[in-house]
Amino acid sequence: MRLQNFAVLQLFALLAPSLLVGPMRAQQPAPINLVMTDGEGRLVAPFSPAFAPTSYRLEDGGYRTTFIFVDHRNDITLEASIYPNDDGTPEACRDMVLPNLIKDLRSHTVISHQAETTRQAANGVTLAVTSFLVSTGGLTAMNQQNVFAFAAGPHTCGELHLTQSSDVSTSATLFDAEINHMRFDGDYEPTSQDYTILGGYFYDTTRDYRAAAAFYRRALDTLPTSPDTRNTRRSLTDQLSMSYAIYGDVKDSYDVNEQAITLDPTYPYYYYNLACVDAELHNPLDARRHLEAAFARRTNVLPGEQLPDPAHDTSLQKIAYDKQFWKFVESLSHTLPY
Repeated sequence: MRLQNFAVLQLFALLAPSLLVGPMRAQQPAPINLVMTDGEGRLVAPFSPAFAPTSYRLEDGGYRTTFIFVDHRNDITLEASIYPNDDGTPEACRDMVLPNLIKDLRSHTVISHQAETTRQAANGVTLAVTSFLVSTGGLTAMNQQNVFAFAAGPHTCGELHLTQSSDVSTSATLFDAEINHMRFDGDYEPTSQDYTILGGYFYDTTRDYRAAAAFYRRALDTLPTSPDTRNTRRSLTDQLSMSYAIYGDVKDSYDVNEQAITLDPTYPYYYYNLACVDAELHNPLDARRHLEAAFARRTNVLPGEQLPDPAHDTSLQKIAYDKQFWKFVESLSHTLPY
């Protein structure tokens, strides 16, 4: 299976330049639409460009999307999350998270200066805000200021969690600026581009292919069907297929390509991907059939794209023991201009 960044780069190049964030604009941190793999709502984070994304998680069975940002200049960490909750109030979102968290912290740290308020962000979004200081003693003595802000839609919670340990005396002002500009829209309907961008983070940066597949699947399902989106659909299908295959779901990888062929039978990578899955399943006859179909359509690639040398493909190499099949693979390699 080919594991390369080209398809990710190609996919992001098909999106609007303003949406090229994260791995495509590592030097220019920009706000990110955090959405769930299923359900409405978005949390746009961060407010300050001083925060750069550092890690990403898909938690709670795939229902909670979490991105962590760090402002290295001020030693502040911002954890932004979006997840489902049907109670529809920011206080309910807070009660879903904080009681158990604080109870756990109290078992091995000291919690002080705890305060709860309800306030409005600058854009009018109602927030349930809780702050507290976490302290430890002994050789690992530490004071860490924590502030949580929760917003709610009819079925969704948005959460910001800010922490600072180096100089808690300055944290209140810095935290307040981020919370005051918290942007949450509980009624927002995520777009295919939203899912694609998040899938790109998980695929290209953390190599979490299961999470990437979840977002690419939603991106493909919500992509409008029109001639204008054909190339985007091709790249998304390719990314989804590779994500499935890399984490071991060969059945879904196979199915997504077969389905794509019924709609767009001229694109060669669908057949190439099927050949790779055939090889993973040690089926040289079908692998050859699909490779023949791929190379018969080799000119129908996306701009700047080309079929890889099959002799160097790690999936196809798994059935190199079949001498007749491998002789065919090498004959294809000899036709390539590179």
